[in-house]
This record gives sequence, structure tokens and C-alpha cells, in this order.
Amino acid sequence: MNFIIFITCLLGMPAGATCAADTCCPVNYWAILVGAIAYFCAGAIWYSPVLFSKAWMAETKVVPDKSKSFTGLMITTFLITLFEVTVLSLIIGYSNCSDLCGGSSLLSGLCMGVLVGLGFVATTLGVTFLYEGRSLKLFLIDAGYHIIGLAVAGAILGVWK
Repeated sequence: MNFIIFITCLLGMPAGATCAADTCCPVNYWAILVGAIAYFCAGAIWYSPVLFSKAWMAETKVVPDKSKSFTGLMITTFLITLFEVTVLSLIIGYSNCSDLCGGSSLLSGLCMGVLVGLGFVATTLGVTFLYEGRSLKLFLIDAGYHIIGLAVAGAILGVWK
């Protein structure tokens, strides 16, 4: 993929002189924002006491510190998630994933989110966790969150063109 085409598509520039009309993917910034919010909210639920907070804290040996502010951490996490969903949007746009995954736009976006989660995030976490000696339980919690988050964001991106 040509880097200039990638950047012009990311910026949402029209196909015009820089690239052919069928090369650039449409960028829907509202879909990206809503997808990132949904991914972020999935994390709030995933790591809440309702699901995996106790198991995650036990595996990581994290002790909650109520005196510490997490505002900066949450803002940084959201910005990283926003970038991740932006890249997922470009992958979906360039892959013509309705052909790859089949089905409706919702299903193709969901499928691509799961594929990216399994193929990039889970494998990368898996290698890191192996070398750091972390548990399978922690791997399943952390990788599961990203797979679910990317699937939800992908579904939103697939539906909202």
C-alpha cells in the first residue's frame, strides 16, 4: 500500500489527483469516535466487579488505590483506543472485508474486528505473556477484552459507512 494513499485516506481527502477513486477508503470520523467509545465502555464493563476485576487484580497483583486519580490514565487509554479504531477502520476499508468475511456490513465489520483481535492483538500479547511468565488466565482476560472491543468497534464501523 502506498503510504501517501494511506495518509490521504486517513485524512479523508477525496480520491482526486492523489489516488484512484476505488483505492481510497471512506473515512467516517463519527463511526470511528462511536466505535472507540464503545470499545472503551466494553473495557469498563470487562474489568468491572461484574466480570473480571477481581480475577485481573489477583493475576496482576494490582491493589486499588482510591487516593490516586486515574483521569490521565483514562484519557490516554481512550486516545490509544481511538487510534486503534482508526486503524481498524482503514483495514476494513482497504480489505473489502465483505468479500473476506461475507454477510452483511455488520457481520463483515464484526468479523474483521475479531480477525484483527485474534491475529494481531492476541498473538502479540501471547508472545509477551510467554516471555514475562504471565498466566494463561490473565492472557485470556486481557486478550478477550481486546477481541471483544475490536469486534464491537468493527461492527459499528461496518454498519456506519
